[in-house]
Amino acid sequence: MLDGAALHQAVTLRTLGPDGEHFLIPRSGGMTPLERLARDHVHLAELAIDHRALRAHRLNLANTIGYRLFSHRSGKFTDIATPEGAWVSGASFSPNGKKLAFLAHSDRATELFVADVATGRTRRVTGRPLLATLVSSLVWTWDSNSLLAVVVPERMGPLPQPASLPSAPRAFVSDPGRTPNRTFRFLLQSPFERRLLEHLITGQLCLIEVATGELTPIGKPAMLSRIDVAPDGKYFRVSTVQKPFSYSVPLHAFGTRDEIWDISGKPVARLGERKLRLAQQSTPPTPSGKRALGWRPDGHGLSYLEREPPAKPARPSGTPNAPKPAAAAPPVKRKDRVMQWLAPYSVGTSKVVWESEIPIDSVAYSQDCQTIYVTQTDKGTRRVFAVELNNPNRRLTILDHPTTSTSTPGAPPARGRAAESGRASLLTKPGKHGGRIVRRSRDRRCVFVSGVDEPKDPSRSGARTYVDRIEPGSNKRTRVWQGAGDAHEALLAVLDDDFSRLIISHETATEVPNSYLLDRETKSFARLTDNTDPAPEVTMAERLRFRVERVDGFKFWVSVTIPRHYGDRLPALFWVYPREFTDQKTYDDQRKPPNPHRFPTLRPRSMELLVLHGYVVVTPDCPIVGPRGRMNDNFVADLRNSLWAVIDELDKRQIIDRDRLAIGGHSYGAFATANALAHTPFFKAGIAGDGNYNRTLTPMSFQSERRFLWDARETYLRMSPLLYANQIQGALLMYHGLADSNSGTFPLNSPRLFQALNGLGKHAALYLYPHEEHGPVAGATVLDLWARWCEWLDVHVKDPHKGTGRGKVRPTEDRTR
Repeated sequence: MLDGAALHQAVTLRTLGPDGEHFLIPRSGGMTPLERLARDHVHLAELAIDHRALRAHRLNLANTIGYRLFSHRSGKFTDIATPEGAWVSGASFSPNGKKLAFLAHSDRATELFVADVATGRTRRVTGRPLLATLVSSLVWTWDSNSLLAVVVPERMGPLPQPASLPSAPRAFVSDPGRTPNRTFRFLLQSPFERRLLEHLITGQLCLIEVATGELTPIGKPAMLSRIDVAPDGKYFRVSTVQKPFSYSVPLHAFGTRDEIWDISGKPVARLGERKLRLAQQSTPPTPSGKRALGWRPDGHGLSYLEREPPAKPARPSGTPNAPKPAAAAPPVKRKDRVMQWLAPYSVGTSKVVWESEIPIDSVAYSQDCQTIYVTQTDKGTRRVFAVELNNPNRRLTILDHPTTSTSTPGAPPARGRAAESGRASLLTKPGKHGGRIVRRSRDRRCVFVSGVDEPKDPSRSGARTYVDRIEPGSNKRTRVWQGAGDAHEALLAVLDDDFSRLIISHETATEVPNSYLLDRETKSFARLTDNTDPAPEVTMAERLRFRVERVDGFKFWVSVTIPRHYGDRLPALFWVYPREFTDQKTYDDQRKPPNPHRFPTLRPRSMELLVLHGYVVVTPDCPIVGPRGRMNDNFVADLRNSLWAVIDELDKRQIIDRDRLAIGGHSYGAFATANALAHTPFFKAGIAGDGNYNRTLTPMSFQSERRFLWDARETYLRMSPLLYANQIQGALLMYHGLADSNSGTFPLNSPRLFQALNGLGKHAALYLYPHEEHGPVAGATVLDLWARWCEWLDVHVKDPHKGTGRGKVRPTEDRTR
């Protein structure tokens, strides 16, 4: 039987505090309570805001109800005391590891609490609530004495109210020029909504002393979207939303300004500014100016990358008889530079740390910043090397790999734990003054890289993570650790500088993931957690993973989960989500089979749970293939042929009864489900959630399709199952969240298709769930859906001959919302 509690109570020792001893463990309350989901909130420029508690509505959906600390040295757990009835988020260790700050959310407000790591005792730091609409994170000063946060302004004023009677129509006037955009549901609609948005995102930046709760306001209230504090606690990096607002695009396209403020809130430097973007961009702009900005880990100013300024052109001669200038010389190649910018961050306080004629992808530092670690891509090769700044012309190679990356040279790297080079990455760790530094051995001579060894046969063996010790500038490379070949192992934490003690996650296809302490010196491997199997009847089901070939010769992967001890051919549910590829090689490179040593992961909506009800669950890849930019011209044919090939193979293996098949999917999978019912004869029923069924409602691109409706009219129409509703075969159950704000899947889609099916005499049902967005999260919703799904499949698929015809599954009072 399914142990519902165990689904969310598994423990992974992933977040290690700066003290090197205590792990943070969130305590989940399971699925979101319906009353939390239903809290009153407003949608403004695609941002959902709980305007009563002054926080982003998404913070109401997470259901972390507390925290625990685990000491790997003593093996003891410490419960962090949290306010009764509150749910929590944003936990952050102080740099010295002695305190833990977090946000506590209640019905009325979001407040700041700090816990003592040694005892678990907690206290509220200040009575001033936080404004958590745009900024919901906390930033410690490096001395662990203060926190930077955004609080409710002292003179915030009452919530703006709409006029009792409208005084004017809602007016929309086209923007100048071509401004193509995807469809958005909750754009600003009126001057009142503009005022309300400004009111709800305007907060006061404060430095809060943890010991006393004293607040030091920094500047005036502003529309703050990102905050950070310099290691010295005297300067602040601040991003703010800028006017004008727009009725045409969501908040993330509004203008922003990135600045450094001093303790008084005075802007001392502007780091960048982005204007309002009225049109979507298909490719990111080429980076220019300062990039990859961040506080240096030694506490001395900012680090950034920047191209050498262009040379000033020579002044033209003012003499009439001056000789004509020579032909223009080719442009001089400008060097790329690692820069240091010192306080007070004025003109003339920056200096060159290191420079190169090859563009720099990223830079990382040692703790003292006397060694930098540079990543560059040149002529198809990505290199990572160390530079000791007392000898800047010497490059000590660490990694050197060919690459097929199409990333823009010199672009800021993706934020993460390491700078990648091919399949290996430099390992980093938190610095003493914030940020991350390159992890070095105790003697500082070596660095560590992590990578993945791919198996020769991915259907039989999984990728194996490894850690190597490398001495920069030499060929000395030593394997420190590698995951087991007969299990899936991942590195969770490192307990010392020489990698002698590691925290490892270990699992197999039949053994649940648990965290272990590996001592490489004593060769001991001690289990630290005690996770259990939440649903043995599901996790122990038979699983197959194989490739099939469809009629056009394209080969793709299929996953199949079969109930235990099955005998006769069984009914099956195909759960689909198509993806686009240009050719077989692209597919093979991007779609690898899952690691056969991974333990099955279950979620409340995992369709594999249907094996408990006697169904085979089939998850085919369904690749849509064609020339770049035109893949969807083949959508219907590729979807049909993929499903056909899988059904034939499973029939040949005598696993399924091909006369008792259903198909389903969520979002783009729901869209594919309706198309499959309209264009194939294979399925008796379908389940479609939060889908789009009419592509004319997304005329300016969708999913990976970048052409507009007017450029690919026939493709858009052919892919719209609403236009083929008269061809739909099989009984279709649709569900949709009434608060769905996902681009292109507005709730309007489902009632229109249901109206068509109902009018055409088809078997159909539609369930609309108040408050749910794109994907059901409330426990009450999920349980209601499971009851309806099982009944629908039993009536229309498992034993369709016992049915009474159209409309026999009807809404019942005890299941309606």
